[in-house]
Amino acid sequence: MRRSFAPIVWFLTIAVCLAAGCTDASGADSPHISGKNAYYFLGEKNLRAGDVVSARRFFAKGAKKSDPPLARMCAEALTKTGTLKERLDAAGKYAAVYSDLPAKLRAAQEFDAAKEYAAVLKLTENLEAGAPDELIRLRLTALEAKRYAAFAAETENWFFSRPVSQEHRTFFDTIGVQALTDALGDADVQLIKLRLSVYRRDYAGAFQIVTELRGAQEDGESRLASLPEQLLSDVGKTFLYGSTDYAANAAFFDKAATAAEKAAAEKTTAARSRPDAASTDNPVHALFFTRFYAGRLYDRASAGNVRTAAERYLQAMQAAPDADYYDNALWYYFSVQLKISPDAAERALAEFIGTVNDPSYYADFFDALCVTLFSGRKWQQLYRVYRLIEPYADAETVSKYAYVCARLIEEKRLIPEDAAAAKPQNPETLARTLFERAYRPGGAPYYRMLAGYRLGTGAQENRETLYRTELEALSAPDEKRELLLSGYAAYGLPELIYTEWQKDPLSVRITATAQAADFLSSCADPEYRSQGLRMMSNALYHADTQPTEAMYETAYPRLYRDEITDAAAQYGLSEYVLYALIRSESFFDPLIMSHAGAIGLAQLMAPTATDIARKLKLSEYDLEDARTNIRFGAFYLEELIRRLDGSVLDALFAYNGGITRVRNWKKDSGGLPPDLFLETIPFAETREYGRKVTSAAVWYGILYYDKSAADVIREIMSF
Repeated sequence: MRRSFAPIVWFLTIAVCLAAGCTDASGADSPHISGKNAYYFLGEKNLRAGDVVSARRFFAKGAKKSDPPLARMCAEALTKTGTLKERLDAAGKYAAVYSDLPAKLRAAQEFDAAKEYAAVLKLTENLEAGAPDELIRLRLTALEAKRYAAFAAETENWFFSRPVSQEHRTFFDTIGVQALTDALGDADVQLIKLRLSVYRRDYAGAFQIVTELRGAQEDGESRLASLPEQLLSDVGKTFLYGSTDYAANAAFFDKAATAAEKAAAEKTTAARSRPDAASTDNPVHALFFTRFYAGRLYDRASAGNVRTAAERYLQAMQAAPDADYYDNALWYYFSVQLKISPDAAERALAEFIGTVNDPSYYADFFDALCVTLFSGRKWQQLYRVYRLIEPYADAETVSKYAYVCARLIEEKRLIPEDAAAAKPQNPETLARTLFERAYRPGGAPYYRMLAGYRLGTGAQENRETLYRTELEALSAPDEKRELLLSGYAAYGLPELIYTEWQKDPLSVRITATAQAADFLSSCADPEYRSQGLRMMSNALYHADTQPTEAMYETAYPRLYRDEITDAAAQYGLSEYVLYALIRSESFFDPLIMSHAGAIGLAQLMAPTATDIARKLKLSEYDLEDARTNIRFGAFYLEELIRRLDGSVLDALFAYNGGITRVRNWKKDSGGLPPDLFLETIPFAETREYGRKVTSAAVWYGILYYDKSAADVIREIMSF
């Protein structure tokens, strides 16, 4: 007789959901995760209930009967549960059936734990180039344990041809210096120590190693130029961060660049004379890194060296082996030109903006440039820069520049000069054109909202437009990951969702993320709710289909509703502003603590909380208590609004950057209106805080309080 698992599914789902405090899970009747495809999820439930025997029974059934993605998950789960013999048997079968790198890694982990080194070596013969570091570490550990001669060459290749990871550090600590020295020799071990020091950011220790190695060698410049790419990059970081003798170090890299050029020329000559001779040498990375780090070092040396730094960055751009390296060098080239002058930066943009590969890589440079131009009241130049970058910069940067230029025209601070135009454009017409450019989907939400306000768009039109975003195409959605997320939600396994999603968020479609995030948002545990919020916020930013209103509600939830309603009423604040502040500060995590020591939902510093408690006549309080923290945050925000002449925006700046700073910034702003004053603030964090809280308040007002974006903007900006 066939046994029905429906009662078991129902009982376990309800039990786990109640334990997690989540809404009763649904969706377990989907054919993709029910029937023969339920075994993996039922096994996980039993495992978490402590019933390993039943869990393995479900996993074994699923490995044989479930559809491929879940059959594999069941087979993998068998390698992690049961007795040592059961796990080893399952690991061998798993690697034999699936035979790819993830399967080899899972099996090797079990074999290594059991010290079955021969099995590890057999499993890892002829590994592909993309093998994960952990799998290589397990192979090298087995080679060393078996005293195989291949240990030295494979270890050297692993340490010198890849970026250093925690796996390298674990391997070094486990094998030990003496064993590595016996196999590789002292010089190679010193280089390994150097790389590990850079990985730990112990640049002073790394520089000491470099100094000792330089003292033991002649012609250090040629030696530097001949190093493998990864090692050369680490040596560059060592000179940059491990020593303050920047000019001398830059000169050393200049000499190394000359040596690299000589080596490249010799290689070219040899290739011409013997075209049939193969060479594994590739001096391109040496040409790039020696020039790039010479530029970085000259950049730090003194103001008198910035032009030399610019020359080196330009040479590095010319030698860049790929687009990423090129963008890296060009970013520094733009930045050093800005150090020289805004005019120099403008000339650099005119020459090279059309060569950028990844526009988003330059967003922080354009932000810094905007602040510099605002500080110098260089309005005409700001508009010229906008004209230069508009076809090439990322959409968020373009929306920002378009908006601020339009506002400067409205304020009659900017009268655009366009020598190419047959006749000057009407300022009002030009401002509207710029606002329309800023309002396009894909632009920064903050500037889109403000542009919509300036354009006078109707509430419904504005709402519908703000929902729309610039879509990102998923080349190949990970259907297995989406299936797991769906199953974990349907079967009430919240503890597995966020970890699975984090493995590759961009491979999951927004609809799949929304389903899992909705489930997490229903949980009583604030950690799960915060995870759901983070997932949905990320998915909205990288949407592959147009988001729905429900998705925005998941990303902007009204958590701690009673506490926020009471605090807002008590201190005369709009609920949507208080929700926006708390979401921006803590993502509704009541136990979060910042690196600076700010505590809880409203992220209050201890001295601030002490002062608030004194004013409220409270002798005892707990900032980890949600109601207390929200009340204190609301009190503090209301006090700042009152002390800053009723300006909500200025109060938000003060909440983040301090009231004294805000008052000083206001004095220096020259009477700019609130939205343009934001662009002058010298702290990037405070500027972004103002944008973020304003945008969130608009969303809360639209979603829950029947407010238009214009209503909220007028309230916050005091327009």
